[in-house]
Amino acid sequence: MRGDTNGVTLMSVTLIQTGAFVLLAKYIYRKQSGIWYFRRRIPSDVLKHYPGRNGDIRFSLKTRDESEAASLANQHALGQDAQWTAIRTGQIADGPERVRAAEEILRGFGLKPGEGREIDEVGAGGEDFFAELDFQAGIDPMVTPEENIQRQQELSPEYSLAAKLLNGEPVPLLL
Repeated sequence: MRGDTNGVTLMSVTLIQTGAFVLLAKYIYRKQSGIWYFRRRIPSDVLKHYPGRNGDIRFSLKTRDESEAASLANQHALGQDAQWTAIRTGQIADGPERVRAAEEILRGFGLKPGEGREIDEVGAGGEDFFAELDFQAGIDPMVTPEENIQRQQELSPEYSLAAKLLNGEPVPLLL
């Protein structure tokens, strides 16, 4: 048993048990509706790549079949393991939540990744976005250019990634 989370007891689910052999499925639980859900703790060393999360990933597997739920959970867990390894080794710098947040920031200004290559195509949304970048970074015409450059480098990761995506840098590979 893994503990109680919002009234749901989390545990490994026994799929097969024969003699000394037991096959367990991790990261799944069933709600009273009979639908299976995935839940997995995000390791603390990659948690910063999941802004807005409270330390775990949860979602419906949209199935009532225990074997199918175990198979889906395994696929998701393997993908997350690969993604977390890539984050830890520096192969990707941003997790999926941050990429989605950056894309949503652009969408909020009516922009899409890659549109910044041709600055004329960006239009008013681009001007508003760049003004917001300056605001977020705390750019101040009353300070030295060096200090403003330093402030730009301290821009939040989501806004920094949004600017990179706008300028055509590829979206980090997410599994």
